Amino acid sequence: MAEALIFAESGFLCGAMQVAGTASTSQTPFFVAACDYCLLGDEIYAAGAYLSGDPMQRASIAGQDVGKYWAILLLVIGAILSLIGSNWLVDILKT
Repeated sequence: MAEALIFAESGFLCGAMQVAGTASTSQTPFFVAACDYCLLGDEIYAAGAYLSGDPMQRASIAGQDVGKYWAILLLVIGAILSLIGSNWLVDILKT
């Protein structure tokens, strides 16, 4: 699983500035070690959408971000309700 290192190492030896990224978590450490800049996780898809200029891809990334914000908001609200001892959801599911 070190093929990322093979490509990144040759660029490093040439002295080239390298921007690398992968969705594979097993390849990420090799890119971090050998490249100047590394894109992690969803940054790869966001960078691709931004550089392509395609409105559909950019809208897709924006929609995913909105979904993530909603999920975080619901998690925070649920944590707060749990801390104050609210059991309204359990009561609703029992009926």
